[in-house]
Amino acid sequence: MKVLIVDDAAFTRLSLRQALEHMHFTVLEAGSAEAGFLLFKEHSPQLIISDLHLNGQSGIELFTQVARVRTVPFFLMTHRPDRETIAAAMAAGITNFLCKPIDPANLQKLIATHCPDAAAPALTQHQLVINLQEPMYTVAAEASKKMKLSIEAYITTLLSQMLQPPPPRSEKAEKAGRQR
Repeated sequence: MKVLIVDDAAFTRLSLRQALEHMHFTVLEAGSAEAGFLLFKEHSPQLIISDLHLNGQSGIELFTQVARVRTVPFFLMTHRPDRETIAAAMAAGITNFLCKPIDPANLQKLIATHCPDAAAPALTQHQLVINLQEPMYTVAAEASKKMKLSIEAYITTLLSQMLQPPPPRSEKAEKAGRQR
């Protein structure tokens, strides 16, 4: 699913991008309502997350432009939600609000609620290994650089080595073990 972030603050766009990419969404970014509308027309995102206060047009004005073209879930962000702002946004048709700073867990719940087709793709077993065992991922990444192996091949090798039964003990080792 494609998500368009519209905010004139680069840090906010970066934070949201990281959270959304972690949720396996494709992210588009714009620093103004005008640039956001152009990206909307060109890429047809399935969700727009916009700041209220932008240089030039506001997030509410962006929503109005977008709504003339097609219906798309639209989340409006602000630092200080006040009654007048909420009333103006609701009068325009906006019903989803985010208060900055954005909590990724709440964002994920909102997306799941308002974008039912936006479920993140199921993780493969390989991705689960990487996600659940980050130190292994770090080791695999370093080994991949040094040995020019792909991370996937390295992890597959590590897993197969971990799952192999230990080699049979020699007769000498058996005798030494019995003598103790």
